[in-house]
Amino acid sequence: MRNLLTLMDYSTETIEKLIIDAHAIKETKQTSAWSKCSYPYILEGKNILLYFEKPSLRTHLTFEMAVRNLGGNPIYFDNSKQMGREPDVDIAKNIARWGLDGIVARVFSQTTLETFMKYTNVPVINALSDLYHPCQALADYMTMKELTGKNWKDLKLAYIGEPNNVSNSLMIMAAKLGTTFTICCPASMSPDYLLLKQCQKLNPNIKVSCFIEDIKDFDVIYGDTWYSMGDEYTPNKALILQAYQINKALLTALNIPYVLHCLPCHRDQEITDEVIQEHPEIYQLAENRLWTEMSVLHYLFY
Repeated sequence: MRNLLTLMDYSTETIEKLIIDAHAIKETKQTSAWSKCSYPYILEGKNILLYFEKPSLRTHLTFEMAVRNLGGNPIYFDNSKQMGREPDVDIAKNIARWGLDGIVARVFSQTTLETFMKYTNVPVINALSDLYHPCQALADYMTMKELTGKNWKDLKLAYIGEPNNVSNSLMIMAAKLGTTFTICCPASMSPDYLLLKQCQKLNPNIKVSCFIEDIKDFDVIYGDTWYSMGDEYTPNKALILQAYQINKALLTALNIPYVLHCLPCHRDQEITDEVIQEHPEIYQLAENRLWTEMSVLHYLFY
């Protein structure tokens, strides 16, 4: 049985297949060929639990649409208001008794996903955890392929700001595909050391730098919020990260043509309103979440 908890568990060939299939699904869905192919029936008769501990716009709606587009029945459960009522193991053992066929889980802790995988015996998809955001990273790379047309090893991607679950998954993708990848962040904010070293063993072109000039002439710059859901605003953190804001002057100085952001964003904080308005590829990325999630479901269930 297959799961998607982290892309580190996937081979380069499988990751490439997921992106190729996402492109095929996107193209087919927009033609009359969709009704004649196998995609609309992959999840026929299957009930997929959407288990969410955190609020969501893109992940919730795209996964619900993805399941429906493939013929399945999405069952959304918002556990954000009941956190702490019972342990993950009891939740998993209950879920296991109800005949569900798969779980898409957006959770605070990676260990919750591991518990679900252990006790439910159905495919589990990580729709975000504290450590990884694999479906987001797949959509990121699909979008970069559409934008640049470059081979993975010719692509140069910079993540700017505080390292987090998104940059972890981008780094894993870079390790698997051979992409040049730099995390540009303040010296006081560094990525997970063990994961960094693991990825650098696979791809020496993965680097960390606090110097913005080190990402000059890259193809894509990628930003994320400085304050994740539930984080308390601290002026000191914002002050430290101000030099890493994605703005027009920065893009001009670095000669970077494309901007991506996983959203939601705080306009004029980590990225300026002007940049968002001038870079529609940010919303192209949001769309591609749907297609890559359908590709993942196809891979796990077909």
